[in-house]
Amino acid sequence: MRFAPLADEALDDDQIRMAAIAQRGGPYQAFLRAPLLWQQLQPLRRYLAQGSVLGAMEREAAILTLARHWGSTAAFDGHRALAIAAGIDPAAIDAIGRGEAGAPLDDPAALAAEIADDLLGRHVLSDRLFGRARDLWGERGIVELVALVGFFTTIALTLNVAGLSGEAPFAGAVDRYSPDDKIEQHRI
Repeated sequence: MRFAPLADEALDDDQIRMAAIAQRGGPYQAFLRAPLLWQQLQPLRRYLAQGSVLGAMEREAAILTLARHWGSTAAFDGHRALAIAAGIDPAAIDAIGRGEAGAPLDDPAALAAEIADDLLGRHVLSDRLFGRARDLWGERGIVELVALVGFFTTIALTLNVAGLSGEAPFAGAVDRYSPDDKIEQHRI
């Protein structure tokens, strides 16, 4: 990791509250540098996980696609187990990782991956994809998918800047979208 380890005595109160979470690896060690930012991101993370019209397969397909786009092996490897738990075939995950067009995904997940690619590559959504997404998820789902791409772009780029590579940071949390929300709510 490019960030030097922080000595316990050098931590401020916000970093102390975040330190238990940061020990899990993943983006937490990087966000230990800005724990109040991490705290502010949590309502959006929880909304995308629990309040969105997008299903787990769609979310994970989009996340894997954007992790590949940004070259974030930590984000990609970290979401591999979550994608499998969501029902995405490991062969499809590998195809996304290789950047193969038309990875063997179920239709909603394939659409989410294609939209993430379009947003990241062209910075806009084609009329064809917009229409398909509106028919499937409604306009709300389109906006939520754009927010998901933005949110996880922040995570992927933070992992890249921190110099974190494929460490499967969330491999132990396959039954959750992210580590225990209750701990994060009470500690930060």
